Amino acid sequence: MQRPAGSSIAPIFLRIAIGVTFVWAGLGKLEGEMRVSGEPAAILANMGLHIARKNAQPAAPAERLPGETPALAPVPPTSTPPVPGELPAAGPVPGGGGSDASQAPPRDVPVPQPVLADGQSVGSDAANQQAAPASITTAPAAKAARGYVAQEFPKDFEVKRVYGLALMLHRASHPAPRADASMPGKLWPDRFGRGTWPLFFAWSAAVLEVVGGVFVLAGLLTRASAAGLAGVMLGAMWLTEVGPAVQAGTTVLGFIPDRDWLAVDQWKTVFWQFSLMMGALALAFLGSGALGLDRKLFPPIPPAPTNVKPMI
Repeated sequence: MQRPAGSSIAPIFLRIAIGVTFVWAGLGKLEGEMRVSGEPAAILANMGLHIARKNAQPAAPAERLPGETPALAPVPPTSTPPVPGELPAAGPVPGGGGSDASQAPPRDVPVPQPVLADGQSVGSDAANQQAAPASITTAPAAKAARGYVAQEFPKDFEVKRVYGLALMLHRASHPAPRADASMPGKLWPDRFGRGTWPLFFAWSAAVLEVVGGVFVLAGLLTRASAAGLAGVMLGAMWLTEVGPAVQAGTTVLGFIPDRDWLAVDQWKTVFWQFSLMMGALALAFLGSGALGLDRKLFPPIPPAPTNVKPMI
């Protein structure tokens, strides 16, 4: 039984709608720019984004965290370094008309030295090695230990819009506490919300939108590409619409956002995402249809003839 011609032509219209939309959305993330400052900029810098770290400015002394030691200015060397355990020669006594060598203590008299908590004196080598790291702590070392803070990014700077998706993933795995100080559930695994993982998933989603959209337009690997795009839309619906409603406890049937059913502005985003996901799923089951590279590279197997008369 032959398939009707419409079943081979209909996927073409779906391919055009789905492909153009996802290519446009992906290029908007990869080529479009957004401005960030403050906390979002600090989050991107802690993820390892180079352009964010380059725009960091030293925080004011009042804004430093407790225990952070600022960089110390170099101390000019003295003309004659003092010998450990020996006091320098006494200088002129005011009104005495010059230096009085008799007032200097004898060289063989030990001079009391400060003692550290472990019983070692400051003049000993072990004490100097122990005290040195605390005295030469630099600001970059303290920054590496504590990370970047919002106060270090007072000015706006531009980044690619794809990093907005990375910020969304970070916030989904680090939700803010509610007004009653209770913590809502996480929308994204904590393991993939740390380090450079949000950057990896953000770039992967944007590249998948562009590459998958091009493949769908060309009818190449249509089923696999459409399934990947449907997965991207499912994640977008969870992170932007369904998940926040579940967090807030304002849902119908456990997953539908509880909103005014007649308020079009409140539903247009979720229905747009839902339509794209359903269209991509339809392509995943239908295939490329006619005028697709899949038909040329992977021609369908013709059905076996059914009108052959049995031989007597």
